[in-house]
Amino acid sequence: MQVKTVKKNISMKTKGIRLTRKREQKAFPLDILFHSLKLLVLAVFVVGFLGLGLLYGVAKAYIDTTPALDIAQLTISDRTSYLYDRNGEEIMTVSSIEYRDWATIDEIPEMLRNAFISVEDVRFYKHSGVDFKRLFSAALEILGNSNSSGGSTITQQLIKNKILGSERTYKRKIQEAFLALELETVMKKDAILEAYLNDIYLGGSNYGVKAAAKDFFGKELNELTIRECAMIAGLTQNPYRYNPRLNYYWEKYDRAEDAYERYTVARTETVLKRM
Repeated sequence: MQVKTVKKNISMKTKGIRLTRKREQKAFPLDILFHSLKLLVLAVFVVGFLGLGLLYGVAKAYIDTTPALDIAQLTISDRTSYLYDRNGEEIMTVSSIEYRDWATIDEIPEMLRNAFISVEDVRFYKHSGVDFKRLFSAALEILGNSNSSGGSTITQQLIKNKILGSERTYKRKIQEAFLALELETVMKKDAILEAYLNDIYLGGSNYGVKAAAKDFFGKELNELTIRECAMIAGLTQNPYRYNPRLNYYWEKYDRAEDAYERYTVARTETVLKRM
């Protein structure tokens, strides 16, 4: 009886050892996988921090070399000269290759201002120079391989046009954003909008809304209809493609199926809907 009991105990211990070994064998690959995942996560964090440090260093270097913000430079504009006879009748205009006429913010109709804001910078009166929400949306559109509406605000566009130039580099974009944030701390929104609306290229030889209104419609700003305001604002995206004079002229003399007039009409309708 004692011998049987001893054999039975030995047999049970042997089975217990085998079960333990099987469990250890199963646990070993899981331990390797778990430790590998921990190392991978740690590596990702390390690389991420190094990347952020590198980006910070590059961004700081770009910001340190940013040109000084000169407010006066934003309102400097070559103006078109007008010649009149002794009776006060206009004879001709004198300009180089650009037609410019400065208009104060009070001269620019509210519906024309709203037309530009609706298509260029819908949160203009809410952001501080950079619209981070719009910037993120533009990045997603680019990643999704769709047409990006762009992430630059009106303030950024003014900085680009008057100070930095249109070079397409990360350095210029970082400096542009930095100066836009700085500008909005020293210049009122309406003053920024006024400078922008007097400088923006609007097709042909026209720079600024006053020159465009006179050239395309033969009107002063306060005479523009809401549709004409929308048509002018729509030019900013592509001044050549949506140029009303060129498109309506080609439509008149070219009866091809793909009529050019539709480009201007479609863009104008888009602006009106956004308004």
